[in-house]
Amino acid sequence: MTESFDATFAMSLLEVQGVGRVAANRILRHFDSLADLGEYPREQLMHRLAGLPNAADTTTQLQDASTMSRATSDAAARIERHSKARVLCIPCNSSAFPEPLRALDDRDRPVVLYVYGKLADSDLADGPKRRRVAAAFLGSSPIEPNLFERSQELAVRVSDAGATVILGAESGFDVALSKRVVGHGGKAVLVVGAGIDKIPRELRAAASTVVKAGGGIVSPFPLGHGPFDHDHVERSRLMASLARATVVCNLAPSTDARSAALWSLDNQRATFALAPIEGMDDVHVIESDIDAEWLVSAVANPGQAT
Repeated sequence: MTESFDATFAMSLLEVQGVGRVAANRILRHFDSLADLGEYPREQLMHRLAGLPNAADTTTQLQDASTMSRATSDAAARIERHSKARVLCIPCNSSAFPEPLRALDDRDRPVVLYVYGKLADSDLADGPKRRRVAAAFLGSSPIEPNLFERSQELAVRVSDAGATVILGAESGFDVALSKRVVGHGGKAVLVVGAGIDKIPRELRAAASTVVKAGGGIVSPFPLGHGPFDHDHVERSRLMASLARATVVCNLAPSTDARSAALWSLDNQRATFALAPIEGMDDVHVIESDIDAEWLVSAVANPGQAT
């Protein structure tokens, strides 16, 4: 855990009343620091926040030295708390922020990504010398036995092809697949729908094994957050956005899995399922060995299966 990212500015924005995810993402797209923000006239900042509720009041707070000093102090304390827990705080304006997440719009893109362990080195990054090689498996328990077995086989297959396997962080399905992947020498990333410290106790041994194998645990939420049922949709969408290909594993997928699959389709990501999904005819159903090879190809060679 030698990496260091300065998330102070990003996290200080979230300490300001009226600044949510959309406003913070807009600000971070145009301003690099609090000092940079202070160099611009009020009109420039209001223009960046145009259309948001209470934009004028928010602008006043962002340009108030006392307010921002307090927000910066609170942000620094939060970062210190995460650092003591060995959790990295990666702001969305950092080069270390996973490139695939930039496909999310401002209301869905995390302002800060919280990471314990690694994002499987550079496997989730795009660039001239880096390839995003990951597949997300969206499943939950209970699951039909034959689909459960097929999910495990496919996870190992894409892992053997060099892909990182993206999973949730729930007991049952996610634990079983993570154990199979790590047991075959692969890497996994677990995405938590709450603060990383909120991982259920019965899952912590499996999570530790994932990290020791070179994978990581990721959350769009700070320590202490949740768990809340309404965050499942965000977790699943984050899983799909991190991946080059998404696989829906349940016969009757949950609301959050359907939402993530629709996002994947809308963003021209390869999207698969182990059984037909009502109302989603564009999803490629994996029914044969040839279909499984198509999944592997979609992960390794984007554009060949969408």
